[in-house]
Amino acid sequence: MNDDFAAYRDLHVLIIDDESFVRTMVKQMLRSLGIINIREADEGATALKEAQLFPPDVIICDLNMQPIDGLVFVQMLRNHQNPSLRDIPVIILSGKSDLASVKEATARGINGYLIKPVSLQSLKNRLMSVFKDPRYVKISNPPHARDLSSQAPQGNTGSNLGLSGGFHVFD
Repeated sequence: MNDDFAAYRDLHVLIIDDESFVRTMVKQMLRSLGIINIREADEGATALKEAQLFPPDVIICDLNMQPIDGLVFVQMLRNHQNPSLRDIPVIILSGKSDLASVKEATARGINGYLIKPVSLQSLKNRLMSVFKDPRYVKISNPPHARDLSSQAPQGNTGSNLGLSGGFHVFD
């Protein structure tokens, strides 16, 4: 493990994917980064209940799930009656790498986009880039929040793809 990620180890992460092997893979990667506070859901409705009971610092969500896909889940989260859930950062996992898919996901309010298969370094960079954004240092001060912005990597933003807000797409 690397010291540049030490402050992130207390993050509470919710993984949402209808494929158990993908949840297991992401969970193993997070654990290899030292993150142990990990919860899982296999679909969107369960994930919303989980997020209400155990508010995560970040959600990693598959794009193509059934019965509710990842973008519908993000809309449900962003429009939730509980304001503390609306601002939880969401990183989408997807096999789709086309610009239209990335732009659509961004327009729906995601905070990061990872293309499958996901590497450990990509996952780490995406987590760090999400918390570099000052909006997520202040998120209604979830119990695990802290200023991680100074530790996030600089680099490949989505601005050259027509995306705004320092959105990171590719490493």
